Amino acid sequence: MPTAKKTPKKAPAKKSPAKKPADIRVPVDASLKKRYDVLRKQIDDAKAKGSRDWDALWEAAGAIVEHEPPLYVVGGYKNDREFFDAVIGENARNAYRNVRVAKFASPAEETKYGISKLDAALSYIEAKLGAPLDHPPLPVAFDRLRIGKNRVLLENARREDVEAATRELSKTAKKPTSSDERAAAAVFAKHPALKGVRVRVRGGIVSFTGVPAASMEAFRKAVGAVDWGRG
Repeated sequence: MPTAKKTPKKAPAKKSPAKKPADIRVPVDASLKKRYDVLRKQIDDAKAKGSRDWDALWEAAGAIVEHEPPLYVVGGYKNDREFFDAVIGENARNAYRNVRVAKFASPAEETKYGISKLDAALSYIEAKLGAPLDHPPLPVAFDRLRIGKNRVLLENARREDVEAATRELSKTAKKPTSSDERAAAAVFAKHPALKGVRVRVRGGIVSFTGVPAASMEAFRKAVGAVDWGRG
């Protein structure tokens, strides 16, 4: 009995090699790159000099992260945390503290009062003004700054005294008056890093003060969680 012939199996078709995605090159503004390179050199030079050029280092770092758009992007860093860590070896929280002190204090004042006390003094001034110090009045007269109810000169006050006076000011700060303000305050109160944030709604315009630069991601999420439009 003849046997049935087996139909030969077809060899599987060869797959075409997957195409590699083309590299996407984003053009860099030459003027921004030049500005970044100048500031980066200032940072490197200041690091080489050590504590003698602390102010110059942090002023340059501040100029990079506070530029619009941030200059660390043209330096190849995806965010401020990566920039601070890779270039200066500092975490974002401490870095922004140093940037703020370098912006408002002179090298002589940094030596006289110390970085921690100056940072506390700036927070005290902001609590008194109810607004961040990114706006006038400038410059800050640290030698004439008096702290607390007893009006102690900053020179004679301890950092702990300045922080305690700031907390007292926060207790007496104006409470939210509108539904939107109360809703925002309730959301911020759930986040330890955002408890000091103040929101003001006037004429349909929302403004915030006291937002920690190192907690911007948490702030953005909190703002998105607020049920706005209550009035």
